[in-house]
Parts: sequence; structure tokens; C-alpha cells
Amino acid sequence: MTAVANLSSGALEATAKPLAAACYDNNLVNSQGMFLGDQPLRFSLPLLLVQVSVILVLSAAAHVVLRRLGQSRFVTHMLVGIFLGPSVLGRNASFRDLLFSERGTYILESVSLVALILFLFSMGVKTDLSLLRRPSGRAVAVGITGAVVPLAITLPVFHALQPSLPEDLRGSSLVTELAVRLSLSSFPVVADALSDLDLLNTDLGRIALTASLITDVTSWFLRACSAAVFLVSEAMSPAFTARILASFVAFVLFVGFVARPAGRYIAYKRTPTGALLSEGSFVVVVIAALLSALVTDAIGFKYMIGPMMLGLALPGGMPIGATMTERLDSFFIALFLPVYMALSGYRTDFSKAEEASERWCALELFVVLCVSGKLVGCVAAGSSSPCRSVTPPCWRSCSTSGASWRWRPSTAGATA
Repeated sequence: MTAVANLSSGALEATAKPLAAACYDNNLVNSQGMFLGDQPLRFSLPLLLVQVSVILVLSAAAHVVLRRLGQSRFVTHMLVGIFLGPSVLGRNASFRDLLFSERGTYILESVSLVALILFLFSMGVKTDLSLLRRPSGRAVAVGITGAVVPLAITLPVFHALQPSLPEDLRGSSLVTELAVRLSLSSFPVVADALSDLDLLNTDLGRIALTASLITDVTSWFLRACSAAVFLVSEAMSPAFTARILASFVAFVLFVGFVARPAGRYIAYKRTPTGALLSEGSFVVVVIAALLSALVTDAIGFKYMIGPMMLGLALPGGMPIGATMTERLDSFFIALFLPVYMALSGYRTDFSKAEEASERWCALELFVVLCVSGKLVGCVAAGSSSPCRSVTPPCWRSCSTSGASWRWRPSTAGATA
């Protein structure tokens, strides 16, 4: 029997929500079979296999339909999660307890987070930072205006309407955080979406990629600084502050002066030209990615920062980038990343909107303002140069460029 309790710790109240813990028998891993009286879905392994199978089958079926409507895989996975969640099928308590109990969800989420870590590392390796050396004027304009315009519209409206907002939103930083996250775009998700839509190698695709890379690199830097500021503000003493900053600086130096040269040695000295990494080198690289997430999580920063920084530091293309695509993307990431995205959608409960309709409407107003401002900013910047005419093809191209860069995943916001 699973007992679910809400636990709260005084030491964690300032930094985390109350925790939900599931207590269960550790021996419930694999069953002896239903013919001997066991219920397979009460055991971890059969439950995990069924959960993954259900999510993958529904995701594949939904993607066949939604791809014809121009939707990316991330949207498909999110919608599948919403369908399985408390908004639709999850409203049935029997279905929820059978397939997505607290115990089963914890195990599924832990496995999917490993896929997310490797996905971020793989995208970091395959990111071409040379795009930042001499970016086109249009890409810079789209990147800046696409991030600034939503904030310039949303935040003044928020402050103007603050007296009339629900009480719990007036002094909250939720709207500000929401606006900041929606104003930015994730390079991995934009690249994946453009690839799905066959726009990756077009001029519009390159503009969207460069613009998203500019804001994403800036976002990762600001996110690391924000985490450092938060940890320093929670520090009990100057010595504690020094340890936090020293740990992060040491990690950055290790990535730059140890991991990067080691990666170049593996890529260019130990691997023949045109060949993929050897099995041993591949294992070393994957372990390094996982350990980088462990280190940044252990020192108090987000676990995504480590693999992304390590991926950006290692040489892309052949052989490391190609090996990641060949051995990771086609199996492990393709298998478990949809699970992570589906779980992000699974947490969405539209039935709660009825209980807090006023807050829901207020938040939706700011979401619409932010997304509209981002689209308008991107289109305006994209149409300014070098396409100065107002002919329909030009505006159609600029609109496509702006819309393609507007994608903001839950991955990440989610992971942030």
C-alpha cells in the first residue's frame, strides 16, 4: 500500500514547496506473475514499461496527425501529457491510481530527467558557437527585440493593473518570472522544431537559430548569475558565500581548461579522421555529461547548467557531435525525452482553473500580451533589414521567422 504524506521542513520552507513523499515496499520491483496472484502494475518494472509504452504509442500516433498541421514534436508530447493528466483521462481516479500513482511517477520522472540531461548535453555539443562571432544584423535585431518588446509591454501593464489584480498576484513575482521566461527562446527546442518543419537549412532557419542562440546563451549566463545571487543571499556567513562562488568558478575553470582540452584530444588525437568515437571514448563522454549535472546540482546550481556548459565547451561536428546523434539521439533520447515532455503536460490541470478563474484569466492576459509582443517584435525586426519592401512574400517570410523563434518549451522553463 502506498502512503502519501505532505512533509514540510523548516529548513526548506524558504526555498522549496512542501514535499510529497511516497512510502512503499522496496521489494516491489518485479512481480512473480499474475498467475501466482501478483498484480503486475503494483510493481515498479512492469509499471514503468507500461507507462513508457503508453506515452510513446500515443505520442507517435498524435504526431502523425499534428505534424500535418505544422506542429513540432514538443507540442505533441505536451498534448499527450495533458490528455493523460488530470485534465482528461486522469480525472478518472482508477486510471490515475493504476498507471500514474505517486510512486510510479517518481520513477518515471527520474528516468526521463537522465534523458533531459543527455539531450541538453547533445544539443550543446552540436551548437555552433561560431554563429555568435559574426551574426547577421537581422538575427541580432530579432534576438534583441524578440526579448525586449514582450517585457516592455507586459511589465508596464502588470504594474498598471496591479491594484485590480487578485491579492495573491499583486506582490508576487510570478508574472515577472513568467514574462521573462516567455520573452526568451530555447535554442535546443527551436533547432529541433525547425528540423521537424524542414526549415533548418533555409535562410529563415539560420536567422531563427542565430537569434535564439544569442538569447539562449545570454539566458544561461543570467540564470547562472541568478542562481549564484540566490545562494549568496541565503548564505549564513561570508565563508559560505566564498565556498559557493569558489565551487562554481572551479567548475567553470575545470570545463574550460581540463574538459575542453581532453575533449579535443579524444576527438582529434584518439579518433581516426571521419570515424565515430570508440566505445570507450563514448562512455567517458557520457559519464562526464552525467557527472557535470551532478556537480552543478551538488553545489546548489541547476543540474541543466553543467551538461549544457560541458557540451558547449567540447568540439562539435565530427566525431563527438556525430556520435551523440548516432548513439544517443536515435535511441535513448528519442525514447525517454518524450516521456519528460509528456510529464510536463501531465502536471497541467485545467480543472483547477474553475476554482481560481480570476487568477487564471489574469495570468492568461499576461501570457497573451507576452506572446503577442514577442511575435510583433520579431516580425518588425525581421522585416526591417535586409527585406525593406512590404510585399506579401517579404512579410510572409518575416512572420515565419518571427513565429519560428517564438517557441518556448516547457523544458526547460520546466527545468529552470
